[in-house]
Amino acid sequence: MKKKSFLDKFGGLFSSTAQLQRIVILSGVVLVLLAGTFGAYYYYDRFFQPQEKSAEVLLAEAEKAVLEDPASFDKRMTLVDRYMQSSRWDDSLNQLAQAQFSNPTEIQQQTIWLDTGVSYYMLEKYSDAVDPLKQFVDARKDEEMASLDKQLKSAAYFLGDSLLKLERYEDAIVPLEQCVTWSKTDSDALYKLGFAYSKIGEDQRAIDMYVFATDFVPDFTEAYLAMADSFGRLNMPEMVDYSNGMVSYSMKEYDQALELLHRSEAAKKDYAGTYVGLGFTYEALGEYENALAAYKKAIELNPANFSAINGAQRIELMLQN
Repeated sequence: MKKKSFLDKFGGLFSSTAQLQRIVILSGVVLVLLAGTFGAYYYYDRFFQPQEKSAEVLLAEAEKAVLEDPASFDKRMTLVDRYMQSSRWDDSLNQLAQAQFSNPTEIQQQTIWLDTGVSYYMLEKYSDAVDPLKQFVDARKDEEMASLDKQLKSAAYFLGDSLLKLERYEDAIVPLEQCVTWSKTDSDALYKLGFAYSKIGEDQRAIDMYVFATDFVPDFTEAYLAMADSFGRLNMPEMVDYSNGMVSYSMKEYDQALELLHRSEAAKKDYAGTYVGLGFTYEALGEYENALAAYKKAIELNPANFSAINGAQRIELMLQN
């Protein structure tokens, strides 16, 4: 018997135009389904990733966990964290008081002190904040890597500021000095330390702190105002003009700033800070050649002046482009 060829066996499938059309249609449907499936998957993967839980949900879960296991220190402190993140300071203090009854370890006790002090500080109950913050700082201040301990720096800052708010200026100096030692670029701590020095009559030390603070924040209005007060008490009118000129600069009153800074320059030509201030002001006005000249004069007077060096480099790059 003659064997059937391939076309003999399968030719029936293609024996009519209608059958061919059906095959084409089915193939198209399959392709559409595949494309649609891929598109749906891509869209889901791109836009419908599981969302992070909201703060309210996390707080509710933490409250439930404490109700189910009230003896757990970790669960209670998680709830404390949730309350603090939600600025519910009274609730955090209530939980911290409960945590105190769980026989905390030394490290756990330190956490209680810190969170208690911060919560009282945020409630502006500064007298209540002092003791727990001081206990935390005293417990950690002698550790080898104190400068890397962010909690320690924060506790020292809150302690110092609490004492300032209570007008205990001499007491505030030690924790603020610690904070500045551990975080040398913290302009706010530098300013507050300067304020404490000024309140006990050490205006030159106060000015040194204000200068450091404004090195990192050139438009720190409060620091310049305090600086002007200290220079005034030291009977240094040319430096009062400098300070007030920088107040005007920080408030974007550039014409007034130039007038005061040039008046200060005329009376005291060897102070690099005045030329840095002129550089900032001219730069803000778009007078880049004048700004560069002022920065270069500041560098001539003080080759290590960070603000002047950066300012000169910034203007030179701008003028090259």
